[in-house]
Amino acid sequence: LGLRTETKFSSRLGFNEIVTVPDSMQYVPIERLLGAVLCDPYYRVMMSKFSASMKERDPEVISHFFHTSTYQSHPFFQTHPEGLALHLFVDAFEVTNPLGAHTGIHKMEGLYLVVQNFPAEIQSQLSSVFLVALWHAHDVKTYGYDRILEPVVNILRQLESSEGVKV
Repeated sequence: LGLRTETKFSSRLGFNEIVTVPDSMQYVPIERLLGAVLCDPYYRVMMSKFSASMKERDPEVISHFFHTSTYQSHPFFQTHPEGLALHLFVDAFEVTNPLGAHTGIHKMEGLYLVVQNFPAEIQSQLSSVFLVALWHAHDVKTYGYDRILEPVVNILRQLESSEGVKV
């Protein structure tokens, strides 16, 4: 992303010194992540069970996003009814303070992914929440989410395109 300067205490010198720190965002390629998930027998079984349970439901009850008119009328899912629905969200955390994410200079943000094609009980397990990207929270003020999440948005556009991505 770029460079910034920070003040850091040097125990060797015995005083604060100014150091240059590179700004970066670490990214786990979504296509490789999805490839690993789709190759895992546990998740494959869960997705097929979930797909079968979606067909055997009361049409008057909405218990999942897949039951909504928004999902059912979406052009991508009309063309690809077995397509993966991905839920992405950002969460912040303080590296040095586990009780709060609003205080220090060590605040990080992570982009996480949950595959909506899993049953609700699987989606809510931490083992089914996948880290996609990680960055220093301060970088959002400097660069904005558009620049930080550019590689993620690019691959999502490619995944949604008619070409898709080989996983």
